[in-house]
Amino acid sequence: MVANQLIVIDDDGKKRILQKYLSLTKSTKFYHEYLSQINQSIFNINGILSKYKLHTDLKYVAALESHMNPNAVSRSGAKGVWQFKHDTAKELGLIYENSDKRGCVTASTHAVAQYFMHHLNYLEDDYLKVILAHHLGLQGTINYMKSQRVEKLNKINKNTHTYLIHYLAHYMALNKYFD
Repeated sequence: MVANQLIVIDDDGKKRILQKYLSLTKSTKFYHEYLSQINQSIFNINGILSKYKLHTDLKYVAALESHMNPNAVSRSGAKGVWQFKHDTAKELGLIYENSDKRGCVTASTHAVAQYFMHHLNYLEDDYLKVILAHHLGLQGTINYMKSQRVEKLNKINKNTHTYLIHYLAHYMALNKYFD
């Protein structure tokens, strides 16, 4: 169960998740650094998501996006724990005048909570769709589901989008410590 949604994982899905999970946990040094980085932000993120009555399993999106590093910057210019690109951040009020709040865990988590709430309303309260929409955007998620001829994303298999596979691996690597 992720965000109170039942997930069915076939053997191919298990292999894909396990491969990513092992890449996160194989090196004890890396895994402990990862846990330490997560520990710095996760309780603040949890509290904010709870305030918005969002399922706190969404926190693992930030783990996937940036290892919850507020200073993370992607090659495409996305920044912060939630890896907002400039236009999305501006739309959500994180960028104004000469100020960029994408690196502020609190401000960006309030913004992502509003973003998630909007997507939940549009995507029938389906958290897996919302998680994928954080990566592909709303229309990208809808297009992906049409191309896969699926209405739900809870069947994890060889065709499941890599972003969801990686999310589930991060969930497995962290949930036992931070649930």
